[in-house]
Amino acid sequence: MGPITDAKEFLARLNKRFGKKYKYNDVFIEFEEGRRLFPERSCWQNPDHFPALRVVIDPEESYPCQFLENHLCTIQDIKPKICADYLCDHLKHVVSTVTGENT
Repeated sequence: MGPITDAKEFLARLNKRFGKKYKYNDVFIEFEEGRRLFPERSCWQNPDHFPALRVVIDPEESYPCQFLENHLCTIQDIKPKICADYLCDHLKHVVSTVTGENT
């Protein structure tokens, strides 16, 4: 989930890509907000994991990342470094389906 080490650079790439101005708080969650949103999750209680990408908090939404659509990353070529390094549950499933291995 984080920390997003290239937050400012990613925000600039995002705004350039979509031609509109995302604000920092539209894209990222800081520690105080994150720990309040998910008090039962230990990773959200660690300030070293922030800033984190803002997640979709909607029971009807099946993807936690606001940049996923139909199981595809809409920002693949400009994604933050953490996304290149981290395999979320969705990506673990995709990788295991393709490779036939459990990750």
